[in-house]
Amino acid sequence: MKSKAEILREKLVKQLIKEKVIKSQKIKKAFQKVPRHLFIDNVKLEEIYGDFSIITKKIGVYPISSSTQPSLMAQMLENLKLQKGMKVLEIGTGTGYNAAILAEIVQDQKKVFTVDIDPDTVKKARLNLDRAGYKEISVKCLNGAKKLPTNSLYDRIIVTCSVKDFPKLWIEHLKEEGVIVAPIWINGAQITPAFKKKRNVLISFSITPAGFMEMRSKTYQELRRSWRKLPKKLIICTEHTKLFNENKVISLLQKGCKKRILLKGVAPSKRYDFFVFLSLYEKKSIELFLEKNIKGLGFKENALGIIDLKRKSACLISKDCTLLIYGTPYAYEKMLLFAHRWNSLKRPGIKRLQVFVYPRDFNLNLMKDDILLKNKATQLVVKIL
Repeated sequence: MKSKAEILREKLVKQLIKEKVIKSQKIKKAFQKVPRHLFIDNVKLEEIYGDFSIITKKIGVYPISSSTQPSLMAQMLENLKLQKGMKVLEIGTGTGYNAAILAEIVQDQKKVFTVDIDPDTVKKARLNLDRAGYKEISVKCLNGAKKLPTNSLYDRIIVTCSVKDFPKLWIEHLKEEGVIVAPIWINGAQITPAFKKKRNVLISFSITPAGFMEMRSKTYQELRRSWRKLPKKLIICTEHTKLFNENKVISLLQKGCKKRILLKGVAPSKRYDFFVFLSLYEKKSIELFLEKNIKGLGFKENALGIIDLKRKSACLISKDCTLLIYGTPYAYEKMLLFAHRWNSLKRPGIKRLQVFVYPRDFNLNLMKDDILLKNKATQLVVKIL
């Protein structure tokens, strides 16, 4: 007789197949086999085998580690193009669940390497993997942006935290024609491209949405010592955190929404596509999540758009695609310009984007409409197809 966990796991896999998230037999079999409940403590089975991200570590209200939503995991794994016998590196061990899935796909635990910055996370993941029967997976406590567990090359690299720049180390340790899947920040938005390496250049061949916590340079214990500096009411999602003081953002928005209008062409299904397009050009693009109820903001749970504190101006899109205008009209006027351009290009979504990652000293030959984003280690070029 099947256990409750087995029944719920089968139900989840069927759901992901029906939604065309799981497409290949190898990924289907991996999700069917690996018991997620052995990697997550003190959570009901219905939640563990629901299609949810589960927060596993917090400082105050601020989440710093989680078990990724299964549908998002499956999308990344499909794009990873992982095959039997390949050597794969995971950056961001978390609970260890994703590493176990990787081991099932490559069918060799010794080919799976995973790293995490937190000693306690690594210790718990090791226990989880051992308990689930994955004792030969390599789990190391390392800052994956600065050091990797071996000096050899990997066939595949998967990153389960978001990055603002690609460490050269990752590109150097990926085989020619190898694939890396990593969530990246583009100003206020996140996307997850799957890249193939060709002569030290990464070229995307698929892009999915993203919603990953930022890669940390500090351990959990180091962050705890400065937790008072972390957001207490708002989660502010942006590549440029210094531009958005939490108290000043709240103050601007609490002065009241001056106008509410519908933004032409932006339906709920296209909301994030437009925001990614906006973020390609606008440094002050931002996504907000309410961690506590704050009166007078004009939206609930989530909003995204432009906030310019220097000009005392904001224009946000709520979940029902109402345009909310605060302060001076500057941000609203910019939003209209971007919306007009987006509509004129036939409303491109992330599937019409292609991302290239070049070394910082690479001599680029840009086309007229290419978008260049320069970072410390690399240059990102985004094309709208």
